[in-house]
Amino acid sequence: MAQRLQKRDETLSDEAKQPTDSIKRLRFIVLGSDEVLINEACDTILRSTDAKRMETIKRGRTCEFREDYVSGRHVSVVKTPTYWLENLKTYLFFSKSVRSLKRDMEFSYSMVFPGPHAFLLVLGDVRNSGKEHYLLRALSEVFGQEVLDYSMVLFMHGYSDRDIGRNRCVRKCSERYHILKDNEDNVLKLFHDATAMKQRKANFFTNDLELLYKAETYFKKEFDATYEEREN
Repeated sequence: MAQRLQKRDETLSDEAKQPTDSIKRLRFIVLGSDEVLINEACDTILRSTDAKRMETIKRGRTCEFREDYVSGRHVSVVKTPTYWLENLKTYLFFSKSVRSLKRDMEFSYSMVFPGPHAFLLVLGDVRNSGKEHYLLRALSEVFGQEVLDYSMVLFMHGYSDRDIGRNRCVRKCSERYHILKDNEDNVLKLFHDATAMKQRKANFFTNDLELLYKAETYFKKEFDATYEEREN
């Protein structure tokens, strides 16, 4: 029991400062335009197709929350809908489209409070003939430019370094990418890379530090009250 109480006393700010290898809870938001590839990425990250799933519908649209334990880590994944890119890829109406998606994007973010360790953009075509870079642009419009410091491209198949270097999405993510393979060592490398990105203020992204500190204070008070009650 004492051990469980000690875990509850770990604050959110402490979590943000944890060394990469000690992080036991990982949260990801996965984006893309190909439903099959996104599902494959989520299955590979969670090492299972039988992870606990919870579909949450917002304004008639669906985000899927999944979680499981991977090598002793509690991993949460939010799979975002592919219709986002359909709304964004018409350049003339980009700003209007971002405004229409803002609530949906903020909702997906709220599913992994206090924030994701990384936004993972899944790509199938390394030459980036599509419009996936609009998803990164939309993230920065909604959450601020800093969100790109927590974003990386996830390739589902191997490609030449030359092709990857020319990829527009990789450039927008400051050359951060990972070629995902269906084995545990590769997935653990993704976990490490996603939490060890340089030029970041914390291990995970949050755009509301005041709310974070309020939540931290609330949970600490709850812990203190519960501990005192049990002690009595």
